[in-house]
Order: sequence, then structure tokens, then C-alpha cells
Amino acid sequence: MQLEEVKSLALQISDLRKRRFEIIEELKKLRETARKYREERDKINAKVKEISEKIREIRSRRGEIIENLKFLREVRRTLREKIRKIIGEIREIRGSMPKVRGNPQRLLELRDRLDWRIQTEALSLEEEKRLIKEIIRIEQELLVYYEREEKRAQIENLRKHLDELRTQLEELQGKIDEEQKKVDEYNQQIEELMKMRDEYKQQADAYHKNYLNARERIRALEQELENISQMIKDGTKKLKEAKAMALAQKILERWKEEEEMIRERVKRIEEKFKKTRRLTLEEFILLQQYRDLLKKS
Repeated sequence: MQLEEVKSLALQISDLRKRRFEIIEELKKLRETARKYREERDKINAKVKEISEKIREIRSRRGEIIENLKFLREVRRTLREKIRKIIGEIREIRGSMPKVRGNPQRLLELRDRLDWRIQTEALSLEEEKRLIKEIIRIEQELLVYYEREEKRAQIENLRKHLDELRTQLEELQGKIDEEQKKVDEYNQQIEELMKMRDEYKQQADAYHKNYLNARERIRALEQELENISQMIKDGTKKLKEAKAMALAQKILERWKEEEEMIRERVKRIEEKFKKTRRLTLEEFILLQQYRDLLKKS
């Protein structure tokens, strides 16, 4: 029974040592795999960080342009308000322009002739009054003409100013369009970078998941290795004890066999002595050494 136990324990320990070797080899591969997963994850996360920094920089530049756009649009609003106001003034002046009858040049010539007649001709009082009245009427018409010309000049000045404002507005709109184009380009860049960053994040997450799975497997194997090492230690101790017991049993069995052989020989010597009353020296010594011992046993 002891021998079977020794064989069984030895086989168990052999199997455990084989499994321990397999675990150690698997752990080597898993640790290397985990290291590669970690390195790839960290490498990709570095790219993610770099892209995120670029996005922040672009957003900062875009923010500056947006602030400038707000200012430019406010200036544009002010210009448009001024243009609407000037257009209103022009319409108002046009609505208030008096109508002029006759040709101003002819009126001037007529006035001068009438004034010349009054100065140079001997006119009756009634005729002179009529001519003076006519001159007053002509001058009133000329005043209307001068007023119209003054308003026409105002309109012309307003139109010039209006053209200047429209030119400014057109140039300003060009700047706004240019700045808006930059904002759109930055938006496109941010969108592309965010898409790229998300793709890298997915890759990093996949590597991180694989890394965690590998680490979990490593911890499980390390625990199994610790358990197996303890089992080998305990099994080795049991094997030593079983071997010792088997050896003791074998020695005991051998001693029993030797004792039986000695018992048979002593018995034969005694029978010889009874018959012949003669013994050899060796037989005498053997009989003296083992006779009492065999009787006790």
C-alpha cells in the first residue's frame, strides 16, 4: 500500500511540476503581450493628447477670429444704419425740393434788362412800379431755384458720402467673408481632427481592454502558480514521508524474512544437536545468539 501511495504522489507531483512549467511559459508570453498592449495604448494615447492639443490651439485661434467677426459685424451694422439714414435724408430732401418754372438763365437776363430799363429809361411811375414788381417776382423765382440748387448740392454730397459708405461696407463685407472663410476652415479642421481623435481613442480603448484582459489572466495564472507551488511543496513533504514509511516497511519485511530464515536454521541446529550432540563452532555461536531471541518473539 505504501508503494502505491508513493507512486501516486510522485505522479501527482510530476503532473504539478509540468503544469507549473506550462504556467511559467504562458506567463512569460502573457507579460510580453501585456507589455506590447500597454506600449501601443500609451503610444496611441500620446497621439490623442497631441491631437487634442491641436484642437485647443485651433479653437483658440478660431475664437479670436470670431471675436473679430463680432466687431466687424457691429461695424457693418453701424455702416448699414448710416446708409439707411442717408438714404432717408436724400428722400426727405428730394420731397422738399421746390419746383422751378422757367429757365434760370433767362430769368437773370430778364431781371437785368428790367433793372437796366428802370435805371436808363424815363418811365412813368406806374410802369416803374410794374417793372419793380416783376423784378421782385423774378428774384423770388430765382430764390426758389437757388434753394433747389442748394438742396441738389446737399443731395450730391450725401450721395458721395453714401458711395463712400457703400465702398467701406463692401470692403468690410470682404473682410467678414474672409474671416468667416477662416472660421469655416478651422471648423473643418476641428471636425477632421475630432474624427481622427475618436478613431485613435477607439484603438486605444481596444488595446486597453486587451491589456486588462491579459493582466486579469496573468493574475489568475499567478494565483494558480502560487497554489501549485504550495501543492508541490506539500506533496513533496508527503512523498518524503511516504518514502520513509515504505522504506521502513521494506526493512521490516526484510528483517522478518531474515528472522524466519534464522529461525529455521536454529531449529535445524537444535535438531542436529539432539541427534548428534555435536555442533560446529559457527553453529554453536548462532544457537547461543538467537535461541533466546527467537523464543521471545
